[in-house]
Amino acid sequence: MQQKRIRFWIIIVTGLSLWVGGGLLAEKQATASQVSIPLSALPPSTQTPGTMLGAVPSAITAPILVSPEDWTVSDTLKPTFTWIPVDGAVQYEIRIWLNLAFTVFDETHLTTETSFTAPNDLKTPYYYSWSVRAQDENSNWSLWSEVWYVGITSPPDAVPQIYRSYIEPTLVWRGVTWATAYHIQIDRHEDFSSLIVDDVTILPDAASFTPPTLSESGVYYWRMRARRDDGSWGEWSATSLFSIIPIPTATRRSGGAGE
Repeated sequence: MQQKRIRFWIIIVTGLSLWVGGGLLAEKQATASQVSIPLSALPPSTQTPGTMLGAVPSAITAPILVSPEDWTVSDTLKPTFTWIPVDGAVQYEIRIWLNLAFTVFDETHLTTETSFTAPNDLKTPYYYSWSVRAQDENSNWSLWSEVWYVGITSPPDAVPQIYRSYIEPTLVWRGVTWATAYHIQIDRHEDFSSLIVDDVTILPDAASFTPPTLSESGVYYWRMRARRDDGSWGEWSATSLFSIIPIPTATRRSGGAGE
């Protein structure tokens, strides 16, 4: 009797990757930075359950996101994220992240509520990714929800963030996204009662300003504010200072040898 051979083929799938991205607010999705991260390299809280070969879907369903809506823009630096309650859920985990070439932000938080407010200011002007999953009373996790994106822009009452300098300056600041121009003042007095520079023509995309030559050594104070679309001015920034340090001049000593 002829025996039949049965061959079993085992296919091993490797190299599964999770694609995460974030992008500059001005460039949006078209130029979003894409970073491929192996699943094995991610901590357990950031791995997506049910995406690996042979994984058994959880009996608890993934949350449905509500707000901020996908690809919308918020001028709240600490936005509140909300989702629809999941039957049988006892807690939720929310993940908020941003991946760019020059910065990485990735946070996860647990909550029993169906909303979560970012504990710290998110930076402008970027799009952040966010997703939520649910856990039942037996500690089973659902799949992650869809990934949504929210852009963060400067709030209406934002003021430029200026930086302190101790030498003859180029003045540097972090601007606000809604500015149409900037107004810079420089004075020897902290109350700005005798202005040396009073310039309202600084372009909105500028992030630095080199004042004209300041003749006197010593401490100078400066501040700035941003102009809105309607022509009104925002509040003044905090006052900062810089110092002009005199350059020592070489003097020839008399009475030396050979004189």
